[in-house]
Amino acid sequence: RCASGATAPATAGGWISTTSMVRDAMSPRNKTGLFTRVDVPLPGDVVVYGDRGGKQGHCGIVSAWLWNRADLDDVWTGLTVIHCSAGNYRRTGDAIQETSGAFFAARGAIFARYEP
Repeated sequence: RCASGATAPATAGGWISTTSMVRDAMSPRNKTGLFTRVDVPLPGDVVVYGDRGGKQGHCGIVSAWLWNRADLDDVWTGLTVIHCSAGNYRRTGDAIQETSGAFFAARGAIFARYEP
């Protein structure tokens, strides 16, 4: 997606990609940013990692986070994410799936909140 004007991310020439989402979330909040990094996800937040090592990044939407105080140190416990991928399609015949957050945790993903 390409954003223009005041909502355009400072990176990627206005295009919103996984890499620009991470850069935006990791930089200090400013009026042109769209994403703010959060430590504790809520349903509707984004989980994302950017491109690296010649491979595409990936993102999904947090659908649930079931936690108890004993697990608070590990935000990935009880996390479910809705995302679309070829791997999901190969496994299930449907690219859009709700899965655990383990896939994202293993790739160093961050949580971000969309705040235009």
